[in-house]
Amino acid sequence: MSRPATTETTMDDDAAASRRLLEEATKGAAKLKPSSVKDASSKPVTAKKSTPVAKAQLKTAAKKKGTKEDKIGGVGQGGVDAFDLGKIASLAKKEKDKGKDRSSGAGEFDEQALDEAAGKTIDEEEDGMGSGEEADDGWESDLNDVDGILKRKVVNDPYITACKVLGVVPVSYFAERINTNEIILKHRGLGPKGAQAIASVLEFNNSISHLNLSDNWIESGGAHIGRSLQINRTLTFLNLSNNKLSLQGGAEIAEMLGFNGTLKTLILKGNALGDKEASLLAEGLRQNSCLQVLDLSYNQIGDLGAIALGAGLSSNDSIKDLSLAWNQIRVRGATGFLSNLKDNSHISVLSLQDNGIGENGIAVSSFLAKSNSIVSLNIGRIRMNDASMVLLSKGIEQNYSIKELDISENPVGDVGMLALFKSVLASNCIKRVVMRHIKVTKEARVKLEELKSEKADLEIVE
Repeated sequence: MSRPATTETTMDDDAAASRRLLEEATKGAAKLKPSSVKDASSKPVTAKKSTPVAKAQLKTAAKKKGTKEDKIGGVGQGGVDAFDLGKIASLAKKEKDKGKDRSSGAGEFDEQALDEAAGKTIDEEEDGMGSGEEADDGWESDLNDVDGILKRKVVNDPYITACKVLGVVPVSYFAERINTNEIILKHRGLGPKGAQAIASVLEFNNSISHLNLSDNWIESGGAHIGRSLQINRTLTFLNLSNNKLSLQGGAEIAEMLGFNGTLKTLILKGNALGDKEASLLAEGLRQNSCLQVLDLSYNQIGDLGAIALGAGLSSNDSIKDLSLAWNQIRVRGATGFLSNLKDNSHISVLSLQDNGIGENGIAVSSFLAKSNSIVSLNIGRIRMNDASMVLLSKGIEQNYSIKELDISENPVGDVGMLALFKSVLASNCIKRVVMRHIKVTKEARVKLEELKSEKADLEIVE
């Protein structure tokens, strides 16, 4: 259906006027663009696909700026979207009424053309912004390089890396002291995995010589510590007390003794070590020629374990200080242990405190009579009676090395104490006798005072 000529002419004139104003508006918008955007758009732009979210944000920002500039009569940076199409048509009509010549255009008012023009302007601005983003890519690359450096630093730190792999929180105290000589890390609740992380450091560490990991419940983690010390050649002191090592951890620690050539002190007290673990330790001691101090107190070693340890120590020439206090050794075990130990000429400090071996005074006496290396002997609370003390006193008379004897808290009467005082008086080497919580009668007290007066250099501790 054809339209009336007057209406068609009016629409054509309006459309032509709108197009011309649109062109002027677009040119004005280009002039009002900030210099930073213009400079950015003049640079070569790397093809970059805008995401829908980024495009929407740019359009919103452009509309806001365009609205602000419209208030002062300018053209918004957002392009033609900031214009009111109704105002454009109104201006076109006013110009027609003034009688100005208008160039006629074909077709009716084309809103789609305006949208396309507006879209083109916005795309140009996006391209300009894209140049700025492209310029920032260099900074992003630098940040990535820094991150890479930090990652390489972590990789070079075996402790932090091991903690990440094992899923445990690093102990900052340990991490900060990896390159020091001594680390005391007690009561930290490391657990098996925490001990494994530390073991990864010990394998190749050349600084730590003194390490105390007592009371951390590392349990099976002791196996990793043991394996790492097969390689380590720096550590000389290791305290693993109260860590519930049992068989899993104790077995690897025992095997380590056959390979390690630098460790001098090993403290394993309070680890629930039994006869089997003691037998494994004995095998390690046969091959070891470096360890000097071994503390196996507060464990569960019985007669079989004690006999095995004695056999292992008979061929060991490095152990000087051994503690088997607070175990489960009885008469049979003490006899076998001390019988084998007679052939050892290097042990100078021995503690058998709190083991039920008191009735077997003959074994202790025989050991003292044949040992020329023992300097300090602790046999406190071993249930020693008068008969056992008399036998012990005979061994003291035949010994030429012992300097300190501890017989505290044994149920000994006057007979046993008088025999002891006599042997101490005859000895030329004993300098200190510890006899706490032993009842001394008046008759025995007289002999004790005589002993003190005759041997002024003798120390009696009651």
